[in-house]
Amino acid sequence: MADTYFSEETAYTDKIRMVANGDPVDGGADGPVNKALKGLANRTAYLKGEVEKLNSKEFGTSSISDKAVTSQKLADEAVTAEKIASGAVTAEKIADNAITGAKLADGAINSAKIDMNDLQKALTDNSGGGSGASFMVSGIAAAPNYYERSECYKAKGNSVAADRHTIKTPASLWLNVNNAGYGLTASKELDLSKDATWSANAQQWQANHTYKVDDVVYPLSGKTSYYYRCITEGTSSSLEPTFPTELGKKYNDGNCQWVCELDYTLASNRAGKDFYIFIGVNADKSLKTCISANSTVPYGYTATTSRKVGGFHCLCADVGTIAGHTLNEYVAGDILPASIWDLNHRPMSEPEGMVYIDGLDMWVDIYLCSWSGSTAEKDLKTISKYGAVTGDGASTEKFHPLKWEQTMGEQKKRLPWVREFRIFSVGSNQSTNIKGSTDANTTGGHMDTAGRRMISNYGIEDCCGFLWQWCADVGYATTGSSSYGNGFDVNDRSDVKGQIYGGEYRPLVGGGWYNGAVCGSRSAYWSNGSLYLHAAYGARGASEPMGRNA
Repeated sequence: MADTYFSEETAYTDKIRMVANGDPVDGGADGPVNKALKGLANRTAYLKGEVEKLNSKEFGTSSISDKAVTSQKLADEAVTAEKIASGAVTAEKIADNAITGAKLADGAINSAKIDMNDLQKALTDNSGGGSGASFMVSGIAAAPNYYERSECYKAKGNSVAADRHTIKTPASLWLNVNNAGYGLTASKELDLSKDATWSANAQQWQANHTYKVDDVVYPLSGKTSYYYRCITEGTSSSLEPTFPTELGKKYNDGNCQWVCELDYTLASNRAGKDFYIFIGVNADKSLKTCISANSTVPYGYTATTSRKVGGFHCLCADVGTIAGHTLNEYVAGDILPASIWDLNHRPMSEPEGMVYIDGLDMWVDIYLCSWSGSTAEKDLKTISKYGAVTGDGASTEKFHPLKWEQTMGEQKKRLPWVREFRIFSVGSNQSTNIKGSTDANTTGGHMDTAGRRMISNYGIEDCCGFLWQWCADVGYATTGSSSYGNGFDVNDRSDVKGQIYGGEYRPLVGGGWYNGAVCGSRSAYWSNGSLYLHAAYGARGASEPMGRNA
C-alpha cells in the first residue's frame, strides 16, 4: 500500500487534541490518532514560514508592537554579539526613532551589553546629511548638556609648519545641541589658514549678488589683512566697492552694508588671541565643526543651532630657534598645544589665556596678570591677556599678595605654589632678565638680554626676569610682642578687615627686570610681608581642572 501524507496548513493550530481512552485507532485525515499529529505539522509549517520571513527581511519595526521586547522578557545576556550575526542589525533595518529611551526600560540596554563603537557605526548612515560623518541620535546624546568624545582636541603636530596651525578633532563625538542629539564619527583637520575652517567661510565678492547677514567676503583683487562681514542684508552693487581698511569701518554696497574685520586665516592676525571651537547644525541636520573668534555664537549660526565645545590660544610672537625647546621655530599665530581645551578638559575658571600643565594636572595663566574693573566698584578681575598692562605694587590698581588671592579666588583661580612654578617655568630663559633691564609694563612677547624669547616649554610668557611673582606659600616670623597688625591696607576693598599676629611672609619667584643672574626657575625671594607693594612684584594665576574629583 502506498504511503500517504498530511495535507499541511501554514497556520498555528492553537490546541493539540490528546488521544483519549476508547478512541478507535482509525486512519485517515480525520482519524483520532492523526488529528494530534496534523496539528503539530501545521505548527511546524507556520514556524518555518516565519523564519523564512525573517531571513527575507519582511519584518520591519512596524511588525513588532511597542514594548513587545523589554528587559523583563529577556534574560540577562540573552542577546549578545555572539548570538547575532554580524550586520544583522543596521540603521537600514531600524526605522528612525524606533528605539528610544522611552521604549527601553531603565538599564535594559547599557554599555556593558552593547559595543558602543558597533552601535555608533550602525547609526552613522541614519543622518540628515553629512555624508556619513554626522548623524542625529534620538536618545543618548539628546540628554540635556550631553557631551562626550573619544579623545581630546589636539594640535596636529610640530614636524612641519602647517601642522602647528592645524587642529585635529576627535574621531567620534556625541553631543546635545538645543535639546537634540547629534554625533560625529570622523576626525577632521581644521587648518587655520583655510577659509573653510572658519564659521565665516569668506568668499570672493560678487556683483549684483544677494547677501544675508553674516556673509563674509574679500575683494575681487584678492585677500588683504581684512574681511568684510554683511551687517545689512541686500543686493550688492554692479561695481566693486572700495572696501575700507580700518577695523569697524562700515561701507554701503548697493543696498547691503559691510563692516571691516580681521582675516584670521593670516597668522599675524591670530597672534596672542583666543579662538573657539563650535559645532554648528545645518538646515539638513548635518554638522559643521568650525572655528570662530566670537565667544558666544559663530557667524552663520544662532544660539539654538550651535554649541561652543572648546577653544585654544595662539602664540603671541615668534619663538625663534631655541634648541630642545618644545616650541622651537613656532611663529606668531601658531596654536599653543597646551592651551587647547574642551568641555571635558578645561580649568574651573574661564579658560582664556591659560595652558594645561600635564605633570601637575593644573592650568596656569600664559601671561602675567593684568586686570579689569576696580576695587572701588567691587568688580575687580584678573585677566591673562597679551599686550595688557601688568598689575603690580605700583600699577594704577595696586596689588599685594592678599589682594591677588582674594581677587583670583572669586574667579576660581589662585596663586601657584613655589614648587609648581619650578615645573611650569622650565624652558624659560635662565640667569638673564628682560632686554633693556627696565619695566616693559605690558605682557608677553619679550626677549631677554641674550636675544632669546622669554617663554617656557608650555608657552607661558615672562616667567623669569621681568616681574617677580607672588606665590601661595606662607612663611612667618614673630613680632616680639603680643600686638596685632592689620591684614589689609588702603588698596583693599572696604569690606575686608582683620588683623594678623606675627609677621606673615610670602615668597616671590622668577626674578625681576634688574636681577640678571639671579633670575630663573629656581629663583626665590622670601623677605616681604603679605601687604608689601613694589613695582617689580606681580603675579600669575592658576586654576584646578574641572572634574578632577568627579
